[in-house]
Amino acid sequence: LDNNCKGQVRVKQSYMGVCRLRSEDGRPPRVARRLDIKIYPRDSYAFALIYFTGNDHFNRSLRHYCRVNNMSLSDDGIFAAVRMKGQA
Repeated sequence: LDNNCKGQVRVKQSYMGVCRLRSEDGRPPRVARRLDIKIYPRDSYAFALIYFTGNDHFNRSLRHYCRVNNMSLSDDGIFAAVRMKGQA
């Protein structure tokens, strides 16, 4: 991990992989599952939480509000949007 001297993460980090869990009876697993692990800096935590756990309607409404007010919302934060002519 990219940490500073206090152990805080400075940049967003991701791991995308596949895992297989053993069944309770000990037989080899047949189904693989996708596993995504994301680690965010403390100042991006709230935006990542909204991005990944908010319900669909709330996320769409929040993104619409941002778009109307010339902002952009992502899992990294909320920023002033620079839009090119003809782009939504």
